[in-house]
Amino acid sequence: MRTHRGDEPPHWSPSSRGGPELLTVRAHETTPSVRVVRLCGQLNHDTAPELDRVVTRQVAARPRLLVLDLVEPFWLRPDGVPALVRCAFEADRAGITLSLVGAEGTEAARRLDAAGWAEMFRFHCSVGDAIKAAG
Repeated sequence: MRTHRGDEPPHWSPSSRGGPELLTVRAHETTPSVRVVRLCGQLNHDTAPELDRVVTRQVAARPRLLVLDLVEPFWLRPDGVPALVRCAFEADRAGITLSLVGAEGTEAARRLDAAGWAEMFRFHCSVGDAIKAAG
């Protein structure tokens, strides 16, 4: 797995299948009340800890809205679903609205729906739509 945050050097570790897997997680503040976390690559059990760390930092900032932008290419493996669910619970406990951008109609949305977790998320086509919907 390779994870990368902002200006920090990338980190490599082997995946369970023997090859490197890439997940890039980058967070930025759109406004003081909106944080966007962009995910690019494969979210699975091995890459989930990076998402957990970044989301925990963003929730601690107490934005009104946290957007997970699933930039293409993005793949949600079945064992990555719990990571998104943890994000939803963490945001909800802090009173933060959580939106997913770029997931509607994708395999990620189908996996969340099949697992019974899709209703925990607000799906939008763009970050701008998510911000507009949050008011």
